[in-house]
Amino acid sequence: MPIDVLFAHFREMLGRNLPALLVLVICALVTLVQWRRHPPAARWAFVGFVWFIITYLVIIAWSTIGRHIILAGAEDPEAEEQLYAMALSCIEGLGYLLLLGAVNAARTPDRPSHFYDDHTDEDSPPPAS
Repeated sequence: MPIDVLFAHFREMLGRNLPALLVLVICALVTLVQWRRHPPAARWAFVGFVWFIITYLVIIAWSTIGRHIILAGAEDPEAEEQLYAMALSCIEGLGYLLLLGAVNAARTPDRPSHFYDDHTDEDSPPPAS
């Protein structure tokens, strides 16, 4: 296929996926705004959202341009395309792990166990008022 046709198809697919990409950009900007409240969580979430933006752009580029150029001379293009699709899926999965890291970074630590222990006779009584 001519490269102009491939780039036209890329722009078309980019337009179709623009709402999802805009939501990811907004999510990344919101995490930047909330940076001071929870710095570790915001950092992981920001990296995760940027990772998704880049991954989706790579997936769109692969499905419109890359597979036509790279798999043009392949003996079994379907088998090779499955390998590339699996690799792209693993890369996308890493974005979900980054968001999971953001959720866990925002967790507050559990209360120490001595708050749950039964009081013994050795404990001092509460102060009298």
